[in-house]
Amino acid sequence: MPIVSTSTWTEPKEISRYLARYFKKLKEKEYMELLFNYGMCPPSLMFIKELEEMKKRQVWKKVKAHYEKLKKAWNGPDVAVLVLPSNPRNRKMQREFNGRAGVAFTDKLFVFMTSHTSDEEMLAVLTHEYHHVCRLKAINKSDETITLLDAMMMEGLAERAVEEYCGKKYLAPWTNYYTIEEAKKMWEKHVKPYYNLHADEKKYDQLLFGQNWYPEMMGYNIGYHLVTSCMKPHTLTTTQLLPLSTNTILKKSAFQL
Repeated sequence: MPIVSTSTWTEPKEISRYLARYFKKLKEKEYMELLFNYGMCPPSLMFIKELEEMKKRQVWKKVKAHYEKLKKAWNGPDVAVLVLPSNPRNRKMQREFNGRAGVAFTDKLFVFMTSHTSDEEMLAVLTHEYHHVCRLKAINKSDETITLLDAMMMEGLAERAVEEYCGKKYLAPWTNYYTIEEAKKMWEKHVKPYYNLHADEKKYDQLLFGQNWYPEMMGYNIGYHLVTSCMKPHTLTTTQLLPLSTNTILKKSAFQL
């Protein structure tokens, strides 16, 4: 079953071993650090306590129902879905995102949350991350082969999917960091010359996440406005956009090369 029974993971010392089966090409230190960076709570008594609280709310049952709905709507692949506690010490995540976070790969996705994260917020993360999985399949690319423009567009498409399936209220805060006019200026000034970068190149993360002196979450915000500017004039849905190439969507948008 795609929804992994993480509710049964009751021994902190065993968590890394349970996760090993999902990261066969990485060493323990590598995959644990990766998950910590994306917001997972370090294995601890707090980790287990949060799982217990989530269990009381029947989180896994709700995730399964929503996952099946999305899978049918998008004709998506079966992937492992792991719901785990988020890090309570990550103040930015707890403050701005109410403890919700996630990460997706071609064969699995993670939803991180706390006992204070609402069901709707949790399902918004699932929607966002599963859309990434479906988009990678649709354009026949992987985490290693996507370009910066692919990644930006994936973020925009995933958040538009959140709006469609969960409601505008559950959009990520970064969608409102900048206006479309500001996004266009950032695209022209900072991103356009590097749109074809790959993830192993230094500037990729800087432009996507807005690191160093770049505006915070710059690439994400541009991606959201880019996709929105394509959808509204043509009255398209994210399901209709899902199989379209990155270049096709770009040409229909207000952002040009």
